[in-house]
Amino acid sequence: MPHRRQDESWLLDAALVVTSGVLWCAVWIANKYLMAGTHVAPGIDLVFVPAGFRLLIVIVFGVWGALGIFLADPLMFMVEFGHGSAREVLINAFISGFAPYFTVKAFCRVAGIKGSLTQLRPIHLPLLALAVSVVTPLLFNLHFLAEGRTQPQQFLHNYTAMMTGDFLGCLLVSIIARVGLAIGRAAFPRAP
Repeated sequence: MPHRRQDESWLLDAALVVTSGVLWCAVWIANKYLMAGTHVAPGIDLVFVPAGFRLLIVIVFGVWGALGIFLADPLMFMVEFGHGSAREVLINAFISGFAPYFTVKAFCRVAGIKGSLTQLRPIHLPLLALAVSVVTPLLFNLHFLAEGRTQPQQFLHNYTAMMTGDFLGCLLVSIIARVGLAIGRAAFPRAP
């Protein structure tokens, strides 16, 4: 029986990784076309809805969500930039998947949220969105600068644009998730 549980656990983890990667790519591509008017520069949008889905994926699926985003992100890198060295693509993918994950973990530690995400309160979501929207764009823009994709004089402009886009995307997805949960709870109340 323990062997069967390990097999089922492995399958669940793999499903979370695949689901995360597929969601990341689908929402990223949808954003590219639906929010094209908010595009500032390669990799930078004033409203980046995938940042909100990435936050949700990391909150719900944890490290498996981060891994799924990491594994899928090279495809999105190629769509956005067309080319890049293996090192550049891997660093970009690591930032995309794991910077939000580690930021959420750090935030939970600072906020005293231990073990279960059921301790998250409504005030935590915008604060988490802000934390992830500060850290992840900072790392991306430092990386773009190091790779020569941007010039030093563009750094502040690009960083603030990306930070704004990530925050607005996170906020939008958080609001939609909260409304969806409220509707779900109203439609399917828990038995006393």
